[in-house]
Amino acid sequence: MKKVILLTIPLFFLAQACNFLTSGLSGGGGSGSKGVFVSTDSGQTWQESNVVTGGGSLSGADVTKLIIDQNNSKNLLAVTNNSGVYATNNSGAEWFQLMPNISGHDAYLNPQRSQEIVAAGVVGSRPAIVKSLNSGGAWTQVYSHPVSQAAVTAVVYDQRNTSILYAGLSTGTIIKSVDGGTSWNTVVSHKDRIVRLLLASNGSTIYELGRAEGVQRSLDGGRTWAVLKLPEKPSQYNDLTFENIANANVLYLATAAGLFKSSDGGDTWTKLSLPATPAATLVSAVTVSQDNRSQVFAAVRSTIYRSDDAGATWRTQSLSTNRAITSIVIDPAEPNRVYVGLK
Repeated sequence: MKKVILLTIPLFFLAQACNFLTSGLSGGGGSGSKGVFVSTDSGQTWQESNVVTGGGSLSGADVTKLIIDQNNSKNLLAVTNNSGVYATNNSGAEWFQLMPNISGHDAYLNPQRSQEIVAAGVVGSRPAIVKSLNSGGAWTQVYSHPVSQAAVTAVVYDQRNTSILYAGLSTGTIIKSVDGGTSWNTVVSHKDRIVRLLLASNGSTIYELGRAEGVQRSLDGGRTWAVLKLPEKPSQYNDLTFENIANANVLYLATAAGLFKSSDGGDTWTKLSLPATPAATLVSAVTVSQDNRSQVFAAVRSTIYRSDDAGATWRTQSLSTNRAITSIVIDPAEPNRVYVGLK
């Protein structure tokens, strides 16, 4: 986005935040502010970033995903499953509601066409994907699934050709579009709720993270899949990220049993030792700085863990809330600026 959204055109959709949208998700509950927090010193101190234009607040919003504009990092999206999608064009100093009527799970900003936004979740009572070509001024629903009580929970694009999209549903189905969302075909139907989809820069290596079953990998664009096993079986899988999209071999995996790392594309995994109590093992989010790929951020509830040596050692900082962190993003232009979304 060269400039994020000046006005929002109301949509005539009805979104329902049903219980199935949050059941089984990490986090939830607790007390204190939700929404967005920001640090300008690499996670040493944090403050709320919840001011909404016109006097509102994001402090009650269940944020499922934060997305930062790679072309202008002052622009961000905050996807929520209880109050739609919000945007900021001033690094979170103030937010405005971009799309009110979606129970959102994921989104992206197209790095090749700055005004194109795709959001995934539930519209009405149906799993849906919506798309805007003018920074949120108008939206088109490009996918709707006939099954209710489900959601589109993940969406990813091909870095080489952003008209190629993959989306994952809570039913376990992965779908693909080669024309920017105009038409869709089923790639595979797994049985587990899809939490995250990653697509390597080669366009053919896909990682699927399932809530209960973990990581599956396809090396051929989704035709065949292999289950990638950890040294132990977590009860829940929460987040998955590349160290760098150009190197799909190094991955970090957040689970209810702790944080894991693979350096061989997921064939083998090592559990990283976090300085947490035995009862605090549920890692809900993880990300890696693209400015310094040895710098890793992970979250256990409302505590941020930062490593500057690729996970060998960690320092911690708790936020002034007891909510759970669900998403972490780092400003590529100002790497000391880190955002977290909470629910």
